[in-house]
Amino acid sequence: MAALPWTRVDMMHEEANASMGLRRWADRLIHPRLLGDASPEVLRRARVTGGISLSIAAMATLATYLFWHYPWSHPFWATPGVAFACGASSLVALRLWGNVRAASLLMAFGLCLMTIPVIFPLGGIASRSIYWLALAPLITMFLLGTRWALFNLVLLLAQLALVFSFPSLGVDVPPATIVGPRPLLMITSMFTVTLFCMGWAFESARRHANDALIASVRAQQDLEVARDAAELANQSKSQFIATMSHELRTPLNTILGYAELLLEEADFSEGLEPHRRDIEHINDSGRHLLRLIDDVLTLSSLERGTVQIERGEVEVGALFDRLRVVYEPTATLNGNGLVLERDLDTVTTDPKMLATCLEHLLDNACQFTHEGTVTLRASARDGGVEFAVADTGLGIDEAEHASIFERFQKLEGAANSNDGSGLGLTITRALTERLGGTLTLESEPGVGSEFRLFFPG
Repeated sequence: MAALPWTRVDMMHEEANASMGLRRWADRLIHPRLLGDASPEVLRRARVTGGISLSIAAMATLATYLFWHYPWSHPFWATPGVAFACGASSLVALRLWGNVRAASLLMAFGLCLMTIPVIFPLGGIASRSIYWLALAPLITMFLLGTRWALFNLVLLLAQLALVFSFPSLGVDVPPATIVGPRPLLMITSMFTVTLFCMGWAFESARRHANDALIASVRAQQDLEVARDAAELANQSKSQFIATMSHELRTPLNTILGYAELLLEEADFSEGLEPHRRDIEHINDSGRHLLRLIDDVLTLSSLERGTVQIERGEVEVGALFDRLRVVYEPTATLNGNGLVLERDLDTVTTDPKMLATCLEHLLDNACQFTHEGTVTLRASARDGGVEFAVADTGLGIDEAEHASIFERFQKLEGAANSNDGSGLGLTITRALTERLGGTLTLESEPGVGSEFRLFFPG
């Protein structure tokens, strides 16, 4: 989103500040609870309703005075009185009860009742002021919606029909030409005050909308700045991690190479067998560190979106044989049996990503299972391919099923929960989704866990 020029925003802000005095005055008509808890939309309706209700009470007072002092007005002297009662009741409902809807209904009804007091002294149905009555349903629509506006319009048309039938009912309607200057001045002033109040109410609502727009624009700009800064920091972090990881791999590969060379060619006879165990520890620790570095590099590539998929035909039997050689010693170390089952020969996917996913799952299964069984299965299902790693280990509580896939999360309560980086399941899920598959978990504490990788055909 393009940011507004600050000069324009500041100008709008100054314009909004100019209305604060009128807004504070209007807030005196509203219940304090609304000022503290109501939404901006409800507060806007309350302010508009309060201003118009006050103007209705003032108009009704003037109209009652006119109807009382001029003989031709006597038949309808009660109408402005009822309108005054509606306006005053609306103010009471707004100030004492904080009921905006009830106040708006009373205001709309009172505004409609002012039809006869306004047009009767100015010539009845022939009055030029009759066109202003269209404001009543329009304001009702603005405050209460189309249904109540339609009701107000029907009521207004009924009153106009009544005024139109005055001559046939024997009611003398004063022609506008004989209305004296004093009542004409008072009625004109009443119209002017009413229009001013209505205009002020709508202008206050417009300024309030501008104020909200200013806050929204500035919040959006702040969010964009914060987002850009976060993205830049994340990119710098990922670049730093990738660079450092590459720098660590070079000397580490050299150490592993020398360790493997010593294990293959050195003579450990004549009491040097303890040195073999030391070199094996160096080799095992180095490979563990290399695995952690690979995890960090993979996660960094996934965050930057630079992981490339190279699909090909994978021989499932050859893959399982390689995994058996790597993980059978690990499983045996904890007294576990490793079972590999398959009913398919090949699968088309990225071989490196698939192997990485299965390695992480087998790592966890062998690590958290003791004196049990770790099973790796590959089968065709629902038009796709499913790889499953099941164990009879600790199991995972259902409350942890979602969080266990988050980075750096480890299984609580396990004796060796501090081993590993806590990135294996995070990487496995990300790579599976990258390949278009899904990773699901079924587990029960004390029974075991089963992770399923499903790839659609």
